[in-house]
Amino acid sequence: MRVVIFSTDDWANMGFILAESLKSLGVDAESFKLLKHKLYRHGPNSKVISLKEMENEALKADIIQFTHSKFSVKTPQILKKDIFMFHGGGHYRENHKEINRVANQLVKASLTQTGDLLGFGAKNERWLLPGVDLKVLKPSYVQVSDDVLTIGHFPSSPRIKGTNVINGVIDSLRSDSNYSEKFNYITSNESVPYEKNIERMKKCDVYIEQIKSGEWGITALEAAALGKIVVTNFETLPRYHKEYGYCELVVVDNEKELKEAIIKLINSSKNKIKEKKKKTRKWVSEFHSYEYLGKKLLRVYAEFLDIDIEKYLNKVVEKEVENKIVQKKVIDDLTIDVSEKNPVVIGEINNEEFISEK
Repeated sequence: MRVVIFSTDDWANMGFILAESLKSLGVDAESFKLLKHKLYRHGPNSKVISLKEMENEALKADIIQFTHSKFSVKTPQILKKDIFMFHGGGHYRENHKEINRVANQLVKASLTQTGDLLGFGAKNERWLLPGVDLKVLKPSYVQVSDDVLTIGHFPSSPRIKGTNVINGVIDSLRSDSNYSEKFNYITSNESVPYEKNIERMKKCDVYIEQIKSGEWGITALEAAALGKIVVTNFETLPRYHKEYGYCELVVVDNEKELKEAIIKLINSSKNKIKEKKKKTRKWVSEFHSYEYLGKKLLRVYAEFLDIDIEKYLNKVVEKEVENKIVQKKVIDDLTIDVSEKNPVVIGEINNEEFISEK
């Protein structure tokens, strides 16, 4: 089984992450994109190829997974392939009616990244949150400074992340003698390469990802994988509890809750902080590793296609035994809502109706 994942501009590296998650299970998968990332984007990423090369890759694939609600390849030959779409970001939020009008005629199923985008009408919608490479992101549970707690915030977009609100809360605590000597705050709005941003987060005990956008992103997982306590906004937390499990993020919904959370953390003992760091890393390893993400993605494919996924899951088990690695098996714990499994007939499709980047 050959799976190719296509992106125009692989925003947040999601195409690469999906491909790597499938590779971790032994699936023949590769991610490609048409546009190169800017300097500050994520580290290892999808291979940049031409449109003609992408069309050739599509012809060799069994499954085509498009990302970011865009059909990067528009050749009619792909209609003979099994197609899936991954929705996420402002492009889908603002244009979901037009996108779904076309995409729902072509895809077997739709994958949606953030909970706020669920229920917009995508065909056979499944919620699929991202994962991170735990082999690269090594945790440290030692407190950065012996005397105080170090809090960090490095927004990719200060406006979207609510940086003004976060800085306002920090300023109010700095001016309060009850708390001002108990923490350090490091922040920067500078866009830096992936590796440098990881190094910045390593210098924190607590990472405030955002307070405004409603749903956390990849950076929250990266910080958590590094063993940092992560403070963020998560409006679909109740649904997460049902579909995934417990969550170790410190979830705040407003300025008041953010201030209360920071006060609680800076008043906590070193042992409590260390314990929370370990729990946060464990949560990522259980629900947001490449392997776990790959299993969930394969389950979606298998729900709509006649494919054998057990052989891929078994390869992971054999590898774990061979390397004497003990992991909690989550194969049987993955549940999928199959209430929308009715097929949709695909008729004649006008090639020019494909959604392209605006």
